[in-house]
Amino acid sequence: MAVQTTVATIVAYKQESPAGTIASNAGAQTLRRIKSDVALSIDQITSSEIRPDYQRGEARNGMRKVGGPISGELSPKTYADFIAASLRRDFSAVTTVTGASVTASATAPQFVRAAGSWLTDGIRIGMLIKPSAGANAGKLFTVIAVTATGLTVAEAVAPHAATTLDIAVPGKVTYVPQTGHQAKSFTIEHWHSAVAVSHRFVGCRVNNIKVDCKPNANANINIDLLGMDRQAGTAQYFSSPAAATTTGAVASPSGVLCVNGVAQAIITGFSVEIDGGMTTGAVVGSNITPDVFVGPVTVKGQISAYFTGGALDDIMTGEVPVSLVLKLDDGQGNAIAMTVPRAKLTGGSLSGDNEIIQQFDFSAAPVPMGGAEQTSFFIHDTAA
Repeated sequence: MAVQTTVATIVAYKQESPAGTIASNAGAQTLRRIKSDVALSIDQITSSEIRPDYQRGEARNGMRKVGGPISGELSPKTYADFIAASLRRDFSAVTTVTGASVTASATAPQFVRAAGSWLTDGIRIGMLIKPSAGANAGKLFTVIAVTATGLTVAEAVAPHAATTLDIAVPGKVTYVPQTGHQAKSFTIEHWHSAVAVSHRFVGCRVNNIKVDCKPNANANINIDLLGMDRQAGTAQYFSSPAAATTTGAVASPSGVLCVNGVAQAIITGFSVEIDGGMTTGAVVGSNITPDVFVGPVTVKGQISAYFTGGALDDIMTGEVPVSLVLKLDDGQGNAIAMTVPRAKLTGGSLSGDNEIIQQFDFSAAPVPMGGAEQTSFFIHDTAA
């Protein structure tokens, strides 16, 4: 008798159109993961009758429910479709700024243009940029502050005199938009080849995403899905899915975290959670929810840091809004930058047997901040 193994199980997905209808079987994508625990559960309807034999009557099946997490090591492009779905906006390219006369400096603002406006050209806090000429040509920089004529970046910059160059924004960006929100859903297949069983989870929306970055480790992503139903078959439904991505996992030692435009060397942990507030329903005459209903997008998270003084505590007690920018690279030339343009800190608890660590919760809001997109969360993926 064959026994299915996890490593031999193929997980593949494709966006549905319309939502809630199984996606066509061509054009699916194989997904890398640590695990995929998407599963079907069925509510049980129990009897409330009082019977002379002192026993409960037979239970019945109720509503069918689909849900569960897919977790993995965060890598460029791999989870971009799910991230875009959670933010309710597709990734989009940013137009290259061409023919700007730029002077580079070792101190902020590092890239100063003689004419025109970075803001008008669409450059925002949290973007990753590449100059085309000068001493910094081809290098990737993380934008942590923007004015009309000045860009401040997190990395060291080689100075140069005024040079005509282009500023490219490789890859694509997305964020929680002000209007035009999307409600995407996916079909997820688990193909168990050893036992010839295909489980196809239909109507799956991204209810929650959490990215967790710890010291000296790869960043992890957990995607919680909420769906409508499961179909089963004896043949692989997504019979020719595209190969899994090959980008490397992004790791904390190769990144930079900036709080209010200042690179931090004391941060011991960072996590951010995007909660879609989704629910399913129940109806008479069907055992399947009519939809997965979307709620507001809530962005929150945590940062922890070595306790070196009262600076972060003063930010918390003074209710001072801060920007948070985390950039991580994969060692292969790709990178992901995640930005919370405006966060408020709470908590501030202290713990530790030796060195003391202070932990803060934060919540985000789409309040306009200079040089940032008006959103609760912004992400740039250079491989998207």
